[in-house]
Amino acid sequence: MAQRIFAVWQPLFSHLDGLDFTFHRKKHLEDDLAVRLRAMFLVDRHTGRDLGLMIARIYEHKIHGETVARFTINAGFDPALVGRSRGQMFLAYELWRYRLLHPARPFYIVDICNAAASYCAFRKTWPELAPSQRFSTPSDRWSLIEECADHWGARPVEGLCREARTTGVVVRDAVVHERVTRNTDDAAAFYERATGGDSSVGLIVSAHLGFREMSTSMIEVVTRPLRPRARRARNLVGSRT
Repeated sequence: MAQRIFAVWQPLFSHLDGLDFTFHRKKHLEDDLAVRLRAMFLVDRHTGRDLGLMIARIYEHKIHGETVARFTINAGFDPALVGRSRGQMFLAYELWRYRLLHPARPFYIVDICNAAASYCAFRKTWPELAPSQRFSTPSDRWSLIEECADHWGARPVEGLCREARTTGVVVRDAVVHERVTRNTDDAAAFYERATGGDSSVGLIVSAHLGFREMSTSMIEVVTRPLRPRARRARNLVGSRT
């Protein structure tokens, strides 16, 4: 599977600065310590070509003697597909599977967003994502976050928020970034302020994955595609009255 994953990733990101695919293959797949790793490939049904992929991983950490689970997502899609909804049911299955197997275990998303597009995707799916304009990172998450940051080699950035980190790798696609952030999306604007607009700076994000939060997210994912249709229907009814 590792060979197929990097066959997809390399042409998508090879034009960006600072990516050593030999290093990333070893660090993120061959030496990966996830207790569960699953990948979903997006395939062109006409040509059979892989257009992108999404990887779900679950890790288990010992924090103050307690087992704490962490969920991370890695995704890479053809630039024309960035910003569209992809793979929600795949992610929902992986999340709910683990949550139901371990109902009482602390469970979080902790990840680092290297572009506004990825931050916006997280924010749309997890309304209580931190940091955001509404939510700061709770103090009881920082032990887990700092352990992850140390593992990633994600260093603090002087003058920015505590969640802003640099790994020395530029992974932002300027064309996609401009297309996603040129609107007035509040999430994109927050990401820009939090990272100082520096393309080498990412933002560590987190969200609690309790039953309430996961149910809220599921409702959001299911109802979001229906909202434009509902608006069109209301406008049509209004125009006829």
